[in-house]
Amino acid sequence: MIALEQIAQQFPTHLHFQKQAMLREYLQCVILEILFESPFARKFSFLSGTCLRLVHGNTRFSEDLDFDNFSLTDSDFDAVAETVKKGLEKQGLRVEINNVHKGAYRCNIRFPGLLFEQGLSGHREEKILIQLDTERQGFQFQPQTFVLNRFGLFTRLLVTPPDLLLAQKLYTIVNRPRAKGRDYFDVVFLFSKNARPDYGYLEAKMSAGTPELLRAAIFEQLKKVDLEELAADVRPFLFFPEDDRRVRYFSAFWEQVVL
Repeated sequence: MIALEQIAQQFPTHLHFQKQAMLREYLQCVILEILFESPFARKFSFLSGTCLRLVHGNTRFSEDLDFDNFSLTDSDFDAVAETVKKGLEKQGLRVEINNVHKGAYRCNIRFPGLLFEQGLSGHREEKILIQLDTERQGFQFQPQTFVLNRFGLFTRLLVTPPDLLLAQKLYTIVNRPRAKGRDYFDVVFLFSKNARPDYGYLEAKMSAGTPELLRAAIFEQLKKVDLEELAADVRPFLFFPEDDRRVRYFSAFWEQVVL
């Protein structure tokens, strides 16, 4: 593992107080390198918030690692988790893992003592947690490739295309039981990168296969949420707190955005 001071060098100076978030991002990259250099690499496609951060440069920190998967079995996932554990231990890290198989797969990866050793916690027992989650999306697509080159780590990722990432985020806005500001922030970010929704996915998942149906579905959801509260929800993760306006102004944005 490289020193925290070296990790901080890859972030703007104004973020250096976010030491735990920077450390988490480094650990995410280590895990990605281990996973995508393993025999199971082609069974995964990286997606969601951390993909937007590491692959597309989104300006918010993200906590967990999420993947689509292709024909992954229980035994495959357990082998992946063990591979990740051994790879992290080779980096000199103490690691605890436990796996959950309940339709989707989850590996809880805990690093005991790391926050204390790095001077980020006064409690020796406090653990940093990264969840590795994968659920088959049931929608056919061709993953793209992206070469991750950060913190001295280097690997080729399989990633979900931006148009599909956008469609998945829009689906999440409509279907998440408890609204999250990050979903709205990420949608605005993806549109700023010229992504356009994958209507095949939206038709299959929520019968919103046209711009008109999609616009109406999101407006219906906007009636149920408080955008000011959602902006406050995502603000602690933003590189620039004032960017919470991407959430606060979302209704006006959604009215005018070209779908």
